[in-house]
Amino acid sequence: MSNSLFRRELTGTRLAAGTRVNGHWVEGSPSSISFQASVQPTTAHDLMFLDIGRRERKTYTIYTDFKLNALTAGIANPDLISIDGEQYEVGFEAPWRNNVISHYKYIIVLKQAIEL
Repeated sequence: MSNSLFRRELTGTRLAAGTRVNGHWVEGSPSSISFQASVQPTTAHDLMFLDIGRRERKTYTIYTDFKLNALTAGIANPDLISIDGEQYEVGFEAPWRNNVISHYKYIIVLKQAIEL
């Protein structure tokens, strides 16, 4: 997608692949990411693409040409995106490859602390 008036600068964190060291899991090191995206409210229809436990959280739908790591099979840690001081995890990805304006549609979900 070309730059547009409707896009804003977003920043986030991406974790490198983790590894096992002496039988213990060690997370990969974090790196910063920065990209342009359009941030929109998530529709009730699009919420159905999320796992049930994530549908009740605060969400946004973002559109960008920047490839993010979403919470899918094979991805241990989704990218985290910062919006207005809150951390969101990339919960769903839909690539749009129409050869006109190719881009990605992502649903990002407010990250919650793990309760023990």
